[in-house]
Amino acid sequence: MKTAMLVALCLSVLPAQEMVRLADGSVVEARVRRKGKSVHLLSVFGFREAAGQDVVEVFPAQGLLATYEELAKEVPADAAAEHRALGQWCLKKGLLSCLRRELEALLAVDMDDVWARKVIHDLAGEWRVHVRETGTRGRDRRAFLDHLLWKLAATDRVGAALAREKISSLPTELLVRPLIKALKRGRPGTRWLAAGMLRSYRHVTDRIAPLYRCCLKDPSRMVRREAVRSLAVTRDPVFVRLFARNLGSRSRVVRMHAAEAIGAFGLEEGVAPLIRALQAASHPTRNNIQVTQQTAYVKDFDVEVAQGAVIADPVVDVAQDGVVLDVGLVGISQERRTLAAALVQLTGADFGTDAAAWSRFWRKKQN
Repeated sequence: MKTAMLVALCLSVLPAQEMVRLADGSVVEARVRRKGKSVHLLSVFGFREAAGQDVVEVFPAQGLLATYEELAKEVPADAAAEHRALGQWCLKKGLLSCLRRELEALLAVDMDDVWARKVIHDLAGEWRVHVRETGTRGRDRRAFLDHLLWKLAATDRVGAALAREKISSLPTELLVRPLIKALKRGRPGTRWLAAGMLRSYRHVTDRIAPLYRCCLKDPSRMVRREAVRSLAVTRDPVFVRLFARNLGSRSRVVRMHAAEAIGAFGLEEGVAPLIRALQAASHPTRNNIQVTQQTAYVKDFDVEVAQGAVIADPVVDVAQDGVVLDVGLVGISQERRTLAAALVQLTGADFGTDAAAWSRFWRKKQN
């Protein structure tokens, strides 16, 4: 139990702050916890066991951390190449807490970054993330799965990527129901993991509805992208038709997510509905707002004579004043750009948001 608490602390809160030199000459940022003749090395990626004599030296990490902070100041947030280079430096120095920061920055730019995925794959094989990870009993596997889905994947992008590497060791019959549940209720990293893993279960029809809802309504772009990929393995154009229906949704967000999904699906059946949606978004629609005040008054009297009596019947009218604002709305630029980006993704051509040019291009290609 004590080891489990220390692992949780290292994974979620504190960097190790200590450098450990091992007998093989390698240096790693970790905390040493002795247990009889063996030791546990606890890092921000998990823990691993080593023989007591393998630990040659333990020294503070502050000097390396200070150097890293100076180097990190020069790296822009979205500069993948620079983050990759700094991550390689951290990996070489064994500075794992800083390596995790660089991996997180890389995954924020691209969850499919090849170098980041390779490093995380290697780290997942080196470090254990749960005390029951190697257990063979059913309850051990369930506890490990719960930890991966609801704790590790929920921490950050690196945690989600680590969990993806670890979860593949579990039997498939144990995964389907928890993955569908996680897709509906989990945090973004958990939902991303679940959406990606469900790609392997084409035969499970229960996955389709939650993945489809995810594609249209999930607020996280990385989750929607994984959900589309999981449906796209079928190469079934029926999904394109379903997404195309949502291009006419009353919700602008749903329309944009539907366009993204059609583009990511990669089937030419999506081109025509995207062009129609772009044309519709480019045509002005008229709306007006009227704010008025109405006042009733007696405008005149109708005089009638009946049996010698004069009857004055008042004529009531209404005076109206106020403001009427008439507006012609020509689409929304963000929505048009999303539709155009999806068309570029499907066709490889680029006519911007010019619906007429896209229409001419597609008619010519069809002929």
